[in-house]
Amino acid sequence: MKRLKNVSNKLLLQLLILFGVVILIFLLGTSYSVLFYGTIFPVLQYVRFGLFSLVPWSVGDLVYGLALVYLIYQVFLFFKQKKFLLKSQWLIALLQMSKLALVMTILLYLFWSALYAQDTLSQRLHLSSSDSVSPNKLIAFDSSLIHRMNILAPQVDSLSLMLCDSLAANAYHDLGLRFNTQTKRSLFARALPFLGISGYFNPLTGEAQIDDKIPNFLLPFLMCHEMAHQIGIAAEDDANLMAYICCAESRNPTFQYSAYFNIWLYVHSKVYAMDSLEAIHLRRQLHPISLGHINLIKSRQAQYHTFWDDWSNYVFDVFLKMGNQSEGIESYRNVAYSALCWEQKQLDSVSKRKR
Repeated sequence: MKRLKNVSNKLLLQLLILFGVVILIFLLGTSYSVLFYGTIFPVLQYVRFGLFSLVPWSVGDLVYGLALVYLIYQVFLFFKQKKFLLKSQWLIALLQMSKLALVMTILLYLFWSALYAQDTLSQRLHLSSSDSVSPNKLIAFDSSLIHRMNILAPQVDSLSLMLCDSLAANAYHDLGLRFNTQTKRSLFARALPFLGISGYFNPLTGEAQIDDKIPNFLLPFLMCHEMAHQIGIAAEDDANLMAYICCAESRNPTFQYSAYFNIWLYVHSKVYAMDSLEAIHLRRQLHPISLGHINLIKSRQAQYHTFWDDWSNYVFDVFLKMGNQSEGIESYRNVAYSALCWEQKQLDSVSKRKR
C-alpha cells in the first residue's frame, strides 16, 4: 500500500510539473510560434531530414508501431495480473494516461502546432482576400480549370513513386525554397484507405508518408501537399495552395493535371452549392478521361468507407480545431478561393509586364 501511495504521489508531482509547462507554453504563445517558425523549425527539419532521408522506410511509422505494441502489452498485463480488481491500480492507470496525454500534447505543440499561429500563405504571398471572390469569378474559374484539364487529360502518365517524388522535390527547389523534401511509402499504407487517409506528416520525425497505391492523377498533388508540411506550412488549406502552385508551375503534364483536377474538385463543390444547374452544365464539359477519374474516386470511397473512416475524420477535425483552425477539416476547401486569388495575381503580374 505504501508503494502504491509513493507511485501515485510521484505521478501527481509529474502531472503538476507538466501542467506548469502547458501554462508556460500558453503564456509564451505567439512569441514561441514566431521563434519556432523563423529559427527552430528550419534547423530541426534540416537535422531530421539529414538523419531520416538515409533510411528508405518510415522511421516515424516504426515509432508509432512500437508505441502501439507497448500500449497493448501494458493493457494485457493490467488484466493478466488482475490489477483491474484494485481501485488504486485504476487510479494509477488514469494518472499514467493523463501524463502520457500531457507529454504528447507538449511535444506536439513544440514540434508542430506552434506553426498554426503563423501568417497564412495567402497573406505571405499578398493575395487578395477570399471575400473578393464573387460567385461569377468562381464559376469562371471552374470553367477555366475544365478547359485546362481537357487539354492535359490525354497526356496523364503513370509515374513511378521515385520519379514522382523527385519531380515534386524539384518543383519546390524551382520555387527557391530552402527546405529539402521527400515522401516515403507508409508502413501502414494498406490500412490508410480504411481511415480515409492518403498521406500524412509525422511531426516528431519530420517525415511525409503517403499511400503509394492512390491513383496516378492524385499522387503529385498529394506528394506536394505533404511536402508543404515539411517546409513548415501547417494549415491544410495553405498546404493545398502550396501543392497547387508547385504542380501548376511544373513542366510535367501529369503534375499540371493533378493540380487542376484536385483544385477543381474543391471549386466545383462550391459552385454546385451556389448553383447546381450551372455546376451540372459545367461538369458535362469534362473530358471522358476526367469523368473516369471522378468515377474511380467514388469507387474507392465506397470500397474503403468504414466506421474507422468516420472516426479518423472526427479525430482529425478536433485536432485541427485545437490548432486554431476553426473550420476543422472543412478548411481544406478554402483552397478554392486562395487558388483563384493566386491565379488572379499571376494574371495581374503578366499584365503589368506587358505595359
